[in-house]
Amino acid sequence: FNLDSDLELWDIIRNSIDQFGGGGLSRELFNYGLKQGYLVFVFDGFDELCSPKHGQLAPVDVLKSLSDIASESDARILITTRALFWENEIPAGAVPSNVEIIRLAPFNKQQAHGYFTLRFRGETKKQLQAQTLYAKLVTGSDLPENEQEGARTKFANLPFVVVMLAEYVDRGGVDFESHGELI
Repeated sequence: FNLDSDLELWDIIRNSIDQFGGGGLSRELFNYGLKQGYLVFVFDGFDELCSPKHGQLAPVDVLKSLSDIASESDARILITTRALFWENEIPAGAVPSNVEIIRLAPFNKQQAHGYFTLRFRGETKKQLQAQTLYAKLVTGSDLPENEQEGARTKFANLPFVVVMLAEYVDRGGVDFESHGELI
């Protein structure tokens, strides 16, 4: 779907419904279903949609539009995004009152490996390369480690670090050098 064109939020929703939901659902019926609580709208990839690369849709405007759809109803809309993107693009004062923010915990080793397996499905060499680099990063990272949260709080387990590592491998990255205690 070409996000570089001059699109509105509904164009993207309609495309998704047409491609993955059987099609034929009008905007009015979609809004009615949401407002009655008959539908749950999962908006996965909020940061990809609103990234500067695509630039057509401002994150705050999209959030307000989704909030307006859900207002005065039983509508439930789930938005997934990277925490760093949310923190940078959505000022605390711009979060509508009907928006509940739930922060997910960082990856652990099994989840990171699971992410690499899904990301590189059918590409065993890249899966193994990402797992090898991840192990190297974990070994070189001692920050932060506290007794209450343990390994889950380590730098290497932060979702954006795991994703960056996968992107590095996907772009042909093979190895990296250690710089002091951190890699």
